[in-house]
Parts: sequence; structure tokens; C-alpha cells
Amino acid sequence: MNYFIIPGNPPAVHFYQLWGEEIIAKVPTAKVRVSHYPKLAKNSNSENAMNDVVLAHLEQLVDFYNETKSPISIIGHSLGGNIGLRILHKDQNEMVKEAILIHPFLKRPSKLGQLILKAASSFYERDALQSRLIRNRRFLEYLSSDLPHVTDEEMEKAFHLAKHESIVIATDRDPLHIHPEKRDKVSVFYKRNDPWCTAEVIAELREQVKLFECPEPHNFVTSKLHRHGLLAKILKF
Repeated sequence: MNYFIIPGNPPAVHFYQLWGEEIIAKVPTAKVRVSHYPKLAKNSNSENAMNDVVLAHLEQLVDFYNETKSPISIIGHSLGGNIGLRILHKDQNEMVKEAILIHPFLKRPSKLGQLILKAASSFYERDALQSRLIRNRRFLEYLSSDLPHVTDEEMEKAFHLAKHESIVIATDRDPLHIHPEKRDKVSVFYKRNDPWCTAEVIAELREQVKLFECPEPHNFVTSKLHRHGLLAKILKF
């Protein structure tokens, strides 16, 4: 098995790499690649920026496919689920065996999610405030034991991604449509009352793909217990 993990936002690669190591420990024959987000140009058009993000991950998947010479299972978390689904739709060469979407952020979030995106976007629009926050991050690290594992560059990317998510994904009111020929390849793990993967989204997915309700929270990747819990479900299904 080959697994291509697309992180969510913030793109804290450290935790996803830990998960990759745990996957290999459970499946020694597996190969795992954690994808990285590109650095986006300031003030770029949001539609173009999100397309650039998808293409950047797609290029990394093609490299992984060329290395492994066999189909790949995408595991996309949150924003990574959105990107994974877009890559699946673009895949014309049968590189993708399946797309496993974990708490995917596919369209309009709850009011709480919108508020979080709006707050994060405000840092993107104020360079001085963003720089000051990153420079003085050690004070925030007292509040979160996870933050020291997020790099300065990842924090900057998180603000940029939030800005484009708020414009492109959070305002999407169109019906969620997965190409009929791709539906058998898609499985979604979700938790009720998730602000990023709402009941509205789950209702639209229910008629199209395989759904699995799980107790692990949206930020599961920061917890070894939750990572193992989701991994057990993924390997079982």
C-alpha cells in the first residue's frame, strides 16, 4: 500500500509525519509520503491561488507515483480532503487508487468555522500584525503544547491559506457533486457537529460515497491515541 497524506490547515507536517511512521509500523510494506503546501504569493487571486495549491500537491503525488510505480491511496485531512478530492477528479492516469477524506472541508463551514477563518484572514491582511505574532509566538506556546511543532513558515502559510479558503470554499453554495465514475474510490470519515464538515455536507455526500462516522475530533492528528484510532478504522474498512 502507498499512502499520500495531504495535511489540513495549519499544515503542521510534524504530526502527519508521525502518523506516517505509525502507518508503516502497522503496515511494514507501506510507503508513505506527506505532501507539503507551496508558499503563496501575497495578494494573489484566491481562485488562482487554490488552483496553484492543488497543482503543487498533484506534482508531489506524480513524483510519488513515479517512485512507487503503483496506485496510491490519498489520505486528505480537512483542507487536504478538499484538495484530495480535486486531485481525484483531475486524475486521468489511474494514479489514485482511492481518496480517504477525513473531516473534509469541502464547502461552507458552520458559523464558528466562518468566524475562525475571518480571524485568521485578518492576520493575512496585516503584515505587521502577522510578523509580530510569529516573532512573539513563544508566548502562545505556553497556551498550546502543539504549537512548538508548527514552524514559522507553516504559520505564515496557514494565514495565507485561511484567506483563500474564506473566499473560495467558505462561500461555496453549489451542490456537492462527485463524478459518478469516481464515487467508488471515495470514503469519508466524519464526526457529528464538526464545524468544517457540517451536517449539510454529510447529507450531500451520503447519496454519493461511503461514509463512516467516527469519534475522533477534527484535530485528531495532534493526538497519538486519536491517530491510532482513525488508522485502525482506515485499515479495517
